[in-house]
Amino acid sequence: MFLNKRGQMTLFIIAGVVILFVAFFFGYLQNESLRQRVESELFGAAVVPEQAKGVVSYLDGCVERIAKDGLMILGSKGGYIKIPEQIGDNPKRVLEFDQNTKIPYWIYGDQKQIPTVEEMEQQLDTYINSRLGECDLSEFNIPKTSELKIISSINDKSVIFKLVSGLDVLIKDKTFDLSDYVFVEIKTEFKNMFDIGKNIVSEELKTSALEYNTINLISTYGLGNKEEIPPISGMDFDCGQKIWIKPEVKRILREVLTSNIIYLKVIGSGNYNVKSEFYDSMTWNLESVAENLDINFLYYPEWPLFLDVYPSDGAVIRGNRIVNAFPILFLCMNFYNFRYDMNYPVVVDITDEFGYRFRFPIEVVIKDNFGRRRVFDTEFLDEKQSLFCDLDQRLSKDITVVTVDKNNERLGDVDVIYSCGGESCTIGETDDTGELIAKFPLCYGGRLDLIKEDYLGVKQKLNVDENTQVSVGGVLHKFENKKVGVSVFDIKENKKREMRDDEKVILQFNRFNAEINDYDHYTALVLNGTAKEEIKLVPGLYHVEMSLLSSREITISSKTLNLGPLGIFGRKTLPEIKFDTMIEGGAKFEWFIDDTNFNEIGLTVLSWGLPKSYDDLNNDYNVDELSLEHNTKLNLEFR
Repeated sequence: MFLNKRGQMTLFIIAGVVILFVAFFFGYLQNESLRQRVESELFGAAVVPEQAKGVVSYLDGCVERIAKDGLMILGSKGGYIKIPEQIGDNPKRVLEFDQNTKIPYWIYGDQKQIPTVEEMEQQLDTYINSRLGECDLSEFNIPKTSELKIISSINDKSVIFKLVSGLDVLIKDKTFDLSDYVFVEIKTEFKNMFDIGKNIVSEELKTSALEYNTINLISTYGLGNKEEIPPISGMDFDCGQKIWIKPEVKRILREVLTSNIIYLKVIGSGNYNVKSEFYDSMTWNLESVAENLDINFLYYPEWPLFLDVYPSDGAVIRGNRIVNAFPILFLCMNFYNFRYDMNYPVVVDITDEFGYRFRFPIEVVIKDNFGRRRVFDTEFLDEKQSLFCDLDQRLSKDITVVTVDKNNERLGDVDVIYSCGGESCTIGETDDTGELIAKFPLCYGGRLDLIKEDYLGVKQKLNVDENTQVSVGGVLHKFENKKVGVSVFDIKENKKREMRDDEKVILQFNRFNAEINDYDHYTALVLNGTAKEEIKLVPGLYHVEMSLLSSREITISSKTLNLGPLGIFGRKTLPEIKFDTMIEGGAKFEWFIDDTNFNEIGLTVLSWGLPKSYDDLNNDYNVDELSLEHNTKLNLEFR
């Protein structure tokens, strides 16, 4: 009896253990998903069940491929994949890096526009989710259709992409929620590159470092170099006169910037090195720079460069010249005090060890030889977004823009830009019928620009208020290449002659626009000897200016002067002098082109001759007066 009870008790104990084990086993299975979700939150991705590894591996690979593309685009466009309309519609706020890529400036003028990490994550999310349709899940058994959704997280050492939408897959009669397992981590210093970029912007705003280096380059490439540009300051005792032409100065400066901006370096970066003592001044000292990042600064010659140098006479730049030959002292002096206005982009390009890059442009601003901080009288700029280009601010009624060519044929693909108070917006472009109907932002004193490549753009005033509903537009003339040749009329000899090989003419054509009371097209070139060059012209009123220069070596013989009447105080001998590059003539006149039905233009420039004595050095020739006096000699010839 006792034994039977003991046997029954043993059976009950064994049965209880079995029941507990089974209960625990099923409980474990039921809570496996919960456990994996917890692991996912704490450590990233849950352990993938054997049955689901195929579909998870496929989705991971597809998401990773798309995410890498997104990171490449995001980094190459300054933190944007799709540029917001309020930025992209303003041509001043983006740099056309190449034919396929536009990058928003992080600093332009007195404004700063830097995306936040959250905005970059949103851009990545939108980009990746828009391409998830490329992930073909047709071969997998997915009973419940659900829209795939990925969220991204930009972290210090990586960017993480995780599936957050419910997506079930049926494998061998078991259902798995793939949001527990799809998890992609891409190793990159993206966040670090972004932070260093912001530090560079802060340093530029504090110190105007880019402008400082630009002024240094201008000073270095002033007088004394093979290809000179006007010096910021200085003087010499040359009896010749230095002459510069703005288009040529602009060409040289493009080359100077292209070949020197690349030597700007950040101390402590992976590619930090100093070429020579001169380039030691072209270094940035930032806090917390990673050695595994390469930081480069770029300027390419096809990028924009606004340049003005003054004092100047149109496209011609010359210093102040003093020649004094009497009564007892001979002296030649040239004073140089030129002021530069410049705007151009510098792209900061940062790359990490994984091959990812982050780049953005900064607009360099120089006014009167001073940098941004002095120009705008500010050390820190607010990150402010102008609302002028916002679509919600286009409150006018429909305005119709019509563009035609010189034959009154409708002209399409013309960019329509509206500017006001330093802001510019791209309103749109005309269609195949040469029309654009659109609403405009409100502005009094605005300007309409119609722009098309190879055509002279139309500029006209346009005031816009809530009731404005007008038709505007203009005639766009296509530039035509015309050959130009120059002859010389010698005033002293009273005859016309060909230019000599040692002579050259600086020629300027400035087209005057009465609508805006300013010039809307400048063109200038240098003609050497009897050579002919091509110039781009369209109909209109031009102010033509010419300067005739001689590079012939000139010798002024010595001269003995009496000091006092009949030399009672003795005699003074002025020495023999030699010099070259002398202005020996010029011309100014107006020319109205109403028809471009010609291939070649023949121009005439006046010459008053080269000095032959000390007396000639003191002659002061007035180009305006001489041009009026000899205006009949300046008639144009068309061939």
